[in-house]
This record gives sequence, C-alpha cells and structure tokens, in this order.
Amino acid sequence: MENPHSILKKVFGYDSFRPGQEDIVRRLLDGEPLAYVLGEWEFYGLPLYVTPDVLIPRDDTCAVTEVAIKKALFLDQDPRILDLCCGSGCIGLAIASRVKDARVTLADISKAALAVAKKNIQRNHLGGRVSSIQIDARVPCTPFLGKFDLIVSNPPYVTDGEMEELPNSVKDFEPSLALRGGADGLDFYRAISANYRDALKPGGFLCFEFGMGQGDGVCRILEEEGYEVVTTYSGDEAWETFQRISPDLVLLDFRMPGLNGLEVFERIRQANAEIPVLILSSYNEYCVPSLKS
Repeated sequence: MENPHSILKKVFGYDSFRPGQEDIVRRLLDGEPLAYVLGEWEFYGLPLYVTPDVLIPRDDTCAVTEVAIKKALFLDQDPRILDLCCGSGCIGLAIASRVKDARVTLADISKAALAVAKKNIQRNHLGGRVSSIQIDARVPCTPFLGKFDLIVSNPPYVTDGEMEELPNSVKDFEPSLALRGGADGLDFYRAISANYRDALKPGGFLCFEFGMGQGDGVCRILEEEGYEVVTTYSGDEAWETFQRISPDLVLLDFRMPGLNGLEVFERIRQANAEIPVLILSSYNEYCVPSLKS
C-alpha cells in the first residue's frame, strides 16, 4: 500500500502535508468511509453530522423516505410521525423538512446515535417540530408515546451470515448495532410490527426499508399482524395491474431479467403523471404497509 506522502504528491502535486492532511489521507488509506473522515454527509438535500455511532445515510434510503413523505403530505393536519431506529435522524428530518406541519419524533436505542440526531435537529433548525427519545424497538411500546399517524423505520436487517461478508468499509467502521438483524435479518420487523401496532392511529401507515430478498418475509410478518400491504409490481405485470386497479403507488423492479423498465415507466407516466413510481435497483426493496381501518 502506498504511504500518505506518495499519495499526496501524486494527487495534489506537492510533498509536504498541511495540518491535518496526513491523518485524513491515512484514514482513507485504511478504508475508513469518506463520510466519517469528513464528519458529515448530505441526505435528501440536508446537511447531516455523521460519526461511527450512526450508519452513513445512503441514496437507496431516499426511496422509503419519499414514500413516507408522500403519505405524510395527505395525512390530517399536524400529523405525528415516528422515525424508529433513527440513527442520524436522516429519514425523520427529511420528512420534517418537506411536511411543514409534521411533528416528528426520532427514536433509537443508542444514546450515542441520539446525540448525533440531536445535533442534526439543531443544524437543520427543526427543533420546534422534531424531538428525540431513547427507545428499544424490540420491546413493547410505552403508552406515554401516544398515537402516530405514520411510523417509518430503516431497522437493522443484515443476517448473521451476511455480517461476515460485508465489505470492510462497512464491517470495520459502521455500527453493528444498526446492521445486525438476527439469523434471518427479520428480528426487528417482527418486533416493530407487533410492538408498535397500538402506537398507530386507525388507518395509520408503517413504512419499512428492508434488504434485497426479504420482501416476502417482511410482508408475511406484516400480514400476520393484521396490516394491509401495498403490493410491489415489476415488468409487464406492473403495467397490466396498473391499468386494472389504478393503484396509488407503483414499484418497478429494474432487476427483473428482460424488463425494459424505462419503457414501462414512461407508459405509466403517460397514463397518470401524478402517481408515485419507485424504482428498485440492485440494493434494496421497499414496501409500504398500512393498518386496516
């Protein structure tokens, strides 16, 4: 591996470090993610502090965030929203920044993560409508939290086996507490769907991000708990079903073999320019379940 001095000369064209540069280059050479080296990252247009106590906000999480925002915009006035397993607070803060009357609670089991989330509340001047609280999502919800119109969560969903196969930049630097989801990766979905059912108002929404290949398992858990799940669609089936039932949300799976996803997307857009269309890429799948009224 090249040393920091040779990297410095190759990239910047000079031989000596300015104060702090050697440490930055050394950390990057050691594989530390750039977001942690910088101490901040952007998500959904918001500047956020990040430390190794929280996961780095990723672009794929914008999908579940967008779903939650679109649902929240049509809730009753002053909706109450809970971001469970919030980490840096990226999802809840993005919702608060777009839904101007929303009252958002950021919740996490980690005190260190909540400290980061609180700094991000202040940084984005959202203290008037966003609060934080320490909660273990794996235990029954306490009644003092009250009822929420929408609960959104990007919980730990990496399986025990997958934990060993994660890239070093994730395994060695990001918090395992925010990654490990049990033997099948579904422990938190079982817990949240059961423990937070009574925390949702009738007709309220529960929005999850979950890992690739976990969709059927998550939806099965939700249905067993009495939730109504919005179905995902792909390929020509998406177009045929779209024409038949006129859903309020369409998800296109661009990973399907032989799918001309862009063509299907354009056909849907031409038929109804207002309908939300989410694109599934190579990373994650999403579903938006809602409680039956």
